[in-house]
Amino acid sequence: MEWNSVKTQMDVDNLNILFGNFHDCCLKELCFSTGGFVDKNYAMAVTSLPVARLLFQRQARDPAVIEIEFKHVIQINIKPVKENEGVDIIATQLYFKDGIFFWNERDFEFHEKEKDESTWIAARSVRWRVKDNALGREMLYMVD
Repeated sequence: MEWNSVKTQMDVDNLNILFGNFHDCCLKELCFSTGGFVDKNYAMAVTSLPVARLLFQRQARDPAVIEIEFKHVIQINIKPVKENEGVDIIATQLYFKDGIFFWNERDFEFHEKEKDESTWIAARSVRWRVKDNALGREMLYMVD
């Protein structure tokens, strides 16, 4: 599955249209890496290259599943829904302004205070790919 770069507002618009403005979808999984690690000699690499991958599934075809990779993450806010609430996303979109890509599950924009009551991510680089083989309950990132 080939990665598609998102660099312009037109790329953002095309992704929003392709995935139906995230209508009737859910954020199934989120995976995050800081870029740092400890090697086998116990030396720490403290390079910061924060990357997050988000896997979305929706109740429609072509595509039913997309994975979006956010590189050079500025901030992530993770706000799980309450136990008695649904995880479904009615509609939202990816935004691009002043060189920052921003996605929020409740369709708030980056400057709105209410955004912090939901899950959102802001980053400097985005790419995406279709992952229709990841439809269903089986986990992609947490396989054990």
